[in-house]
Amino acid sequence: MTDISAFPTITSDIVKHIGVTFTATAASDLKAGMAVEFAASGEDFKVTAAVNGGPVIGVVGAPHASGDVVTVYSLGSIIKVANADDAATGDAGDYVETNDNAVGGTVSVAAVAATGGATATFHGNILGKLMGDLAASGTAYCLITLGALTQANSS
Repeated sequence: MTDISAFPTITSDIVKHIGVTFTATAASDLKAGMAVEFAASGEDFKVTAAVNGGPVIGVVGAPHASGDVVTVYSLGSIIKVANADDAATGDAGDYVETNDNAVGGTVSVAAVAATGGATATFHGNILGKLMGDLAASGTAYCLITLGALTQANSS
């Protein structure tokens, strides 16, 4: 499994349902379907592509240049997101979280099944649940729920 090397261009039917939205300023160039987090610049309402750093807050629905005012689709919205990986897949109902892919704005399936490790695993950047299957290097609709979950150990 390898990270994708470029964020895909999503041009059609990106927003399936509009839930909560708000406007913010792009701190970097953004592509349609990128998951976003608050920029670490200390400025109010400034967003950048999520790279599993700060808490994810939504997805942008259109491409924007740095400095543009953007609409962020958040809680209750159904919007296309991009898989961070060229081999891993996801199924409808899977939780997705932001990924540390250098491309930024991508997601991966969050493991929720108990593991054999000695400690639980915290997933602090849950974006939402897939509404359909997510192909390797592909896109799929995600119901934005935001939140966190703890993956239990099996001991």
